[in-house]
Amino acid sequence: MPIRPENLHRYPRDWPQISARIRFERAGGRCECTGHCGLTHPGGRCPAIHEEIHPDTGSVVGLTTAHLNHTPEDVRDG
Repeated sequence: MPIRPENLHRYPRDWPQISARIRFERAGGRCECTGHCGLTHPGGRCPAIHEEIHPDTGSVVGLTTAHLNHTPEDVRDG
């Protein structure tokens, strides 16, 4: 999801690098959901992989990075 222009000033300059590190290094290119999306995930973690077909929805997966507390200035890993 793109950052809204009115919120851009709230993100650190290295946000693209932080987001990529979270999505591809920490998460390994795989969704980190453990069921809070409403779907059941055998084994505990969602099997969806970036740019592949989602096994439950049939749509192409595009990983994004979310702020757990909805505060763009807070870039802690969690």
